[in-house]
Amino acid sequence: NNPTAAGAGLSPDLKKRIEIMADHIARNGTEFENTVRQKNTNNPQFAFLYSGEGSEYYNQVLSAHRAGSAALEEADLVELLRKWREPPVYGLSA
Repeated sequence: NNPTAAGAGLSPDLKKRIEIMADHIARNGTEFENTVRQKNTNNPQFAFLYSGEGSEYYNQVLSAHRAGSAALEEADLVELLRKWREPPVYGLSA
């Protein structure tokens, strides 16, 4: 599952298009991916979305982006919790 190996025979233009699309889809989710697929059904520049040239590379780059963004979100949460300060607790006076 090495993206570099899967992209070895692809043109630099196609690789760049795949990397940009994978990044956008990873950030915007499955609904966005479905919309892109619907709008580019007959567009040969996006054949990688439909098991065409570059599809293996696309799937690996997309998986890497999704794993990376999940790890980033978790790291952000950990950092936020680390900075969290409990508010002071004041006793109630009668």
